[in-house]
Amino acid sequence: MTIEQYEKKYGTSICDNVEIISNCLNDNDILIDIGANTGLLSVKLLEKNPKVRFILFEPIKKYFDACVNKFGDKENVEVFNLGFSDENKKHKFYCSKLNYGYNKIFEDTMEIHPNFVEEIDCIRFSDWVGDREVNFIKIDAEGHDTNIIKGMYDWLNNLQHLPYILFEGGWYEDLETETINKLKNVYSYNIRLVGRDILAVPKVKQKNLV
Repeated sequence: MTIEQYEKKYGTSICDNVEIISNCLNDNDILIDIGANTGLLSVKLLEKNPKVRFILFEPIKKYFDACVNKFGDKENVEVFNLGFSDENKKHKFYCSKLNYGYNKIFEDTMEIHPNFVEEIDCIRFSDWVGDREVNFIKIDAEGHDTNIIKGMYDWLNNLQHLPYILFEGGWYEDLETETINKLKNVYSYNIRLVGRDILAVPKVKQKNLV
């Protein structure tokens, strides 16, 4: 399967939150796409939001290269070959040869997928972000999403204006419930379910989302 064939096969599901995300964005906002994969979602978002700045993170080299090919000439898009976690260390990523979007730190369920393994340097988001003003964070990390958010807490603790956070659910219920409760109770996020995804909406940024 080529990347083009993969995007054609899975494009509808990959991009099913384009309208939701777009409704949260304003010109000159910064959107961070963690787990950008081949960059297809950000392509669709950029079409709708040409004045938003995009920062993409894709740890798997093959898909990082696909993102660079798509966005190399875009002044408002940066692409990093980096992974995030709740600690700074190398992780093994198990990467499916059948579904290019199925790349996991957790080895469980990979037995049904022929896969290859890449060792990836991962960093806590709080250690990377610095003084960047981030407006929206999208995370798609095949069950590793809650660990990535855990690595954001030090940063969130010091913010006056919280970002939207959209992450994928349906992987590990206990960890997702724990994360949702912390976002609600500590940071006063409002939680909306968007299909299997979870959208954390800052209290001061309520909008009519479709």
